[in-house]
Amino acid sequence: MRPDLPDAAAFDAEETVAGRILRVARARLFADGYAGLTMDALAHDLGMSKKTLYAHYAGKEAIVTAIIAVTGATIRRLTA
Repeated sequence: MRPDLPDAAAFDAEETVAGRILRVARARLFADGYAGLTMDALAHDLGMSKKTLYAHYAGKEAIVTAIIAVTGATIRRLTA
């Protein structure tokens, strides 16, 4: 896995800000699709500012990339 991507622990029980962002973004992505995942909507869902989101992720593409990486790592871990 690339060092700039979170590992599967990002979706685990331990709650970090970055992990919480990914968990909520993943739910919105699956419910509303890529177009429905906006930084404005995500900030609203999380009750935080967009500035806080950007402090953790460079943007929507970075969040989606992290979601895919974490999901893949989780699948590999569960099937190993």
